[in-house]
Amino acid sequence: MDSLIIVLLVFATGFVVGRRTFKTKKNHVITTDNRPEKTPPKKYYRPPEPVKIYRDSRWEGKNELFWGMIEEGLHIEGKKYVCSFTENEYLKNLITWFDKNCFINCQVSLGQLMIFPDQPGFSDEERKRFFSIYNSMTMDYVLVSKKTYQIVCVIELDDISHEKEERIERDKKLNELMSVAKIPLLHVPVSEMHVQPDIWGCRKAIKSS
Repeated sequence: MDSLIIVLLVFATGFVVGRRTFKTKKNHVITTDNRPEKTPPKKYYRPPEPVKIYRDSRWEGKNELFWGMIEEGLHIEGKKYVCSFTENEYLKNLITWFDKNCFINCQVSLGQLMIFPDQPGFSDEERKRFFSIYNSMTMDYVLVSKKTYQIVCVIELDDISHEKEERIERDKKLNELMSVAKIPLLHVPVSEMHVQPDIWGCRKAIKSS
């Protein structure tokens, strides 16, 4: 009899404990707080572009540089003459020969003589860099028609400086640019500065090409 009572007590205890466990599991709700965190997708890392730093300069940007040096009281001297002595002597000859039909301009930037329009084959950066190369070139003389105001001819007076390696390379670039743009160009050696150049023949040859 005692053993039967013990068996019944064990069974009753197990039933109660099991029911409580089942109820606890049934009422348990999985929330997002209990779920394992998902690993965020990897993002492509692009390192920041390095800031361009100029050595031995207190200013970085162009505007900052310009106004900073102005405020610091920089010293600039104006040139007395636009052209050298030899160039002025040749200018006198050009005036004698062509003043009736042409305006004669001296030391003109090549950037004033050419237009580089937008082109799909070149990026804006490439165009700007290319422009900076030829814009710094200056032409000795630009003859402009007094009747049509069109460019008649560009003349470069070649002195001994044109025999230097860097000037030779510069003249190669200049010749190619003028050819592509179809602008008449004459190179006049200093030894021939007293010989009247054939600007009209040069212009005609370019226009007919």
